[in-house]
Amino acid sequence: MNRWLKSQGTLEVKSDVVRISVSMDFILFYKSLIDKEFRMFTNTPAHGAHISLFLPKIHGNLSEEKAKFIRQFYKNRIINFEYDPDIRIGGRTKNFMNFYMMVRSLEIDNICNYLGNDQAKNAHLTLSNTKCGVRPYIFYK
Repeated sequence: MNRWLKSQGTLEVKSDVVRISVSMDFILFYKSLIDKEFRMFTNTPAHGAHISLFLPKIHGNLSEEKAKFIRQFYKNRIINFEYDPDIRIGGRTKNFMNFYMMVRSLEIDNICNYLGNDQAKNAHLTLSNTKCGVRPYIFYK
């Protein structure tokens, strides 16, 4: 099913990283559904709830000119986006599971175009993962 729901986050620039920070409540809600479905306690993302738009490991160094523009124009700006509530699973080839949702937004497209990357087509919100191991989820009736 193709249904997109609306949400929002705050754009932030930290050194060479550009991302949209999202409420932890958002991912904790979906994490609770994942934990129950897979009967294990998964881990929240190491950097909190966010949508990555520019990462130095993937995209190289962010020029000071672009970082300055993003900081000035978008500083603490609310970014509206839509997300597909169908949870996807990835990372299995890396010996862990990564649970995420795809996101889209014209603003995300514009920011990624300005930054010179195609991250917008892969934009996602990681909900939880099994990178640091898991504990069993015990159901009590």
